[in-house]
Order: sequence, then structure tokens, then C-alpha cells
Amino acid sequence: RRPTGRRDDPMTLPSINTLKVKIVLLALLPVVLVMAIVSVIAYAAISNSAREVAERRDTELARLAASRLSENMNRYVRTLQELSASEACLSLEPARIDAVFAASKSWLYLFDGGVFVYDREGARVWASPFAARQHLLRFPLPELFDRLQNRLRPVFSNIFSHDTVNEEVILIGVPIVDAEEGFRGVLAGFCSVRFSLLGSVYARVLEFESGRKGYAFLVDGNGRVLYHRHTSLLGTHLEASEPVARVTRGETGATLTQRPSGERLMSGFAPVPDTAW
Repeated sequence: RRPTGRRDDPMTLPSINTLKVKIVLLALLPVVLVMAIVSVIAYAAISNSAREVAERRDTELARLAASRLSENMNRYVRTLQELSASEACLSLEPARIDAVFAASKSWLYLFDGGVFVYDREGARVWASPFAARQHLLRFPLPELFDRLQNRLRPVFSNIFSHDTVNEEVILIGVPIVDAEEGFRGVLAGFCSVRFSLLGSVYARVLEFESGRKGYAFLVDGNGRVLYHRHTSLLGTHLEASEPVARVTRGETGATLTQRPSGERLMSGFAPVPDTAW
């Protein structure tokens, strides 16, 4: 009879080796599982960290761009305020206003829709010679006029069109106030959304790159596009977009959305100080 259990028994060696492999695999399995779990957690942590970094970056970029835009716009507001404080504007006399505005004609071409002076009732008393809307006899936005009268602070309108205005425009208005802080009227400049030189002011501030494909655009308080590198979008409604909806509610932050193409898009947003934009 052939003896069993010998070292060189060909039937015994594979069985022993298979058992050893099973023992090793069973011993390694918990380690492999732990490593897999740790890898998943690490990947999720890295992904969340990268997203948080991107959100902070784009939020800060939007906030800085909004602040810089406000500073640039306020330069024009200050010029309007200086003109509104002149004796000519305070007098509300067209001939005197003509004289003081003649010296500022080149600068006033920024307002391609014209510059107007209105009295305390909102009736037009003067219009710049190059104004395209000489027939605009009253201040076109009563609610904005009331705000100017009550708060005595500059205003930036949203995009609007008037029944006598062919182009969609925005206006920048400042109150005319006498030494006793009595409201005398309003000095307002009109800028067309599509053609005003104000677009170059927007571009100077907003044309920066965030990553490979990043860009900034500007909407008014109703979510309509005031500035976009794709000019075909000017005046269009984007209030259905999550970041636009949130920023028009006064929020600052960033959000991750997904386009129909599947591409993920990080959007930072911030309100422009002193405006509804």
C-alpha cells in the first residue's frame, strides 16, 4: 500500500498550498476592504475640498469685480453730482444750464441717450443738445423719482423701455439739492444697453479669466443682461438661472450647476454695491 502524508506526495502539495492561499487571502481581505473604504473617503474629501476652494475663489472674484464696478460707476456719479450742485442746475434755467454743460460735452457722450434736468415735479426743464429723446417730457420712472426725492441719493435704474424710447436703456440719476438740502429736481443721464460707451466701463472691470473658461457678466435687478461678452445676450432674461436668481435676492456666494451637455459649471455671484445690479 502507498504511504500517505509524504512531502513529495503530488496529491498533498496542491491541497496544502491552496489552503495557505486561502488563509492569506482571508487575512488580507479586511485590509483590502479598509484600504478601499479609506480611498473612497479620501477621494470624497479631496473632491469636497477642491469644490470648497473653487467656491471660495469664485465668490471672492465676484465680490471683488462687483466692488470694482461700483467704484468705476461712482466716478460718473460724482461728476453728475458736481454738475447738479452748480448754480446753473440749481437755478433750473435752461440758458444757464447750457453754459455749464458745454464744458462737459465730451464726457457727457457717455450718455448716448442724452442728459436731462427735471424739476421737483418730474417735468423736464432741460435736455442736452445731442439727446435722442427730446420728446421725453417727464421723468420716465416715477418710483425711481420718488426714491431720489425721499433719499437724496444717486440711483441706477434697471433696464427699461418707455413708450417714447426706441432703445432699451438704463439711467443714472442724482438729486438736485440746494444748500438747505431742499429737493429741487433730478439730473439724469440715459445710456442705451447696446450702444453706450458705458459698455467699455463694464468690460474694463469684468473681462478677466477665472480658470480656462471663466468669465463674468452683469445683470440688472430683474435678471436682465446689462453686459456679456456675447453681445447677442444683451437685454435677455436670465432670472431662471440659479446664480442669477440668488444674486438678485441680494445673496453673495457660489453654486455648482450642470449644463444640459453634462458640463459642470461653478458660478460665483455678488451684488454690485449701491445698485440693484
